[in-house]
Amino acid sequence: MSFALTVQNLNARHALLREAARRGWSPQRVRFEAQSRYPTNRRGVGGRPRKPARGLDPEGVLRELGRLTDRWVEFHAQVLGCVGPEEWVGLARAPDSGRRAALRALVRTAEMSLRDLERAGRAARATVGEVGRALGPRG
Repeated sequence: MSFALTVQNLNARHALLREAARRGWSPQRVRFEAQSRYPTNRRGVGGRPRKPARGLDPEGVLRELGRLTDRWVEFHAQVLGCVGPEEWVGLARAPDSGRRAALRALVRTAEMSLRDLERAGRAARATVGEVGRALGPRG
């Protein structure tokens, strides 16, 4: 629960942790709640920067593509696919106008990211299809 340490006010931090325990939140949910309720100006602090995928040969690229794609599909099945329509409607009914604006920004970001993912997926499928054809019939 180190994510809650970003909440400077001790009473607010303990209230957040009590709510998390009562509602059975995952550590990731606690982090999201702490970030949305108690925003800071510190962007990207506290984690290692991602290492660029360099030096991969074509086989390594195929392996990494499969691994990352499997992770996204797993996320969709286990997390995104488990949120029911009534929960999405409840989210859309956020009473606070500031919260609604933040949610709209999240939706826009997700839409743009999914558009980029779709575009990249089409390009990757084309490349992988060409490699498959070059390798010849399956068998």
